[in-house]
This record gives sequence, structure tokens and C-alpha cells, in this order.
Amino acid sequence: MMMTSVIAVPRETLPALITGAGNQAARRFVEFFTVNIRNKNTRAAYARAAGAFLRWCEARGLADLRDVQPVHVAAYVETLQRANALNANAVPWLLLKATSATSGQGAGTFARVTYIQRVDIEGGLAPATGCDSSHAGAEAPADYQATYFFCIPRA
Repeated sequence: MMMTSVIAVPRETLPALITGAGNQAARRFVEFFTVNIRNKNTRAAYARAAGAFLRWCEARGLADLRDVQPVHVAAYVETLQRANALNANAVPWLLLKATSATSGQGAGTFARVTYIQRVDIEGGLAPATGCDSSHAGAEAPADYQATYFFCIPRA
């Protein structure tokens, strides 16, 4: 059993990709959820999400944590989109690789962003009518709400 000052985690409850990476990886995995995330409900939700992703990786033959790459995250997001039958009345989820318009110059808020993900979307679809030559140049607002995640590499 791994012990931290916040919670005790039986090793057998950790994902196989984590335990297979050794004791230090298992300790860091537990530390991430216990030290960095203070709200117990958020911690539990993140742990469930990470566990689901790691089980998905294992089911696809990834046996070593070092083999998990960004392309696997993108494929998992695509799988979730299809499996969760996203809202048919909304634009789809999106995962974009960010590129800098200033070729790495500057140190603004988004300078280190490498990926942007749009999830949990309501609305945003183009109108069902009015997309023909007789409406050329016309504007039709398509309001929507979404959650955006801006991913940066670890320091």
C-alpha cells in the first residue's frame, strides 16, 4: 500500500501502465492526485478520467507508459466523441495542435500552449437554411458554449 499524508492507495488499484512503470512512477501518480488537486471531488473525477484513459491504452496493446504519445490522447478523444454520442445539435469536439503566429517570439499568456481542446459543446451549428447563392455575404450568428483546455508542456 502506498501512503501519502492525504490518502492511502492500495497498489493493486493503480492502473497497470502505472504500476508497470515502477515504484517511482506509482508514487508520482498518487502524488499528482493528492498534492496538486486539493478538492476531493475534482481529484476523484481526474483519477477516474486518467484511469479510463490508461485502461484504453492497455486495451490497445500499450504495455509501457513511455510508449504513450500525444497521438494516443488524440485517438482517445476521438473515441470518446463517438462513444458518447455527442450532441447532434452542436459542433463537434476539437483537438488542435497550436502553432505560434510569431514563430516562438514573445512571452504572452498563450506562448507555451501546444494543444487546444474544445469539449462539452452546446450549439454552434450553421443554420439549416440560408446557405445558398441568394444569401451570399449574409451573416447568421451561431451562438454556442464550450469548455476549452489550453495544454502546455511540463516545465
